Amino acid sequence: MDGLKGFPDAINSVYPQTHIQLCIIHMVRNSLKYVAWKDYKAVTSGLKTVY
Repeated sequence: MDGLKGFPDAINSVYPQTHIQLCIIHMVRNSLKYVAWKDYKAVTSGLKTVY
């Protein structure tokens, strides 16, 4: 639901117990901000295995 205004409210009005989360791509991109440059290649290689 990244950036889709109104969608979370619409979904929660029908399914009030729903937890809205970022898509996998955005979670990975946000996480990579905290990886040191020297570790970047190893981390991204590991992520390719997982995702």
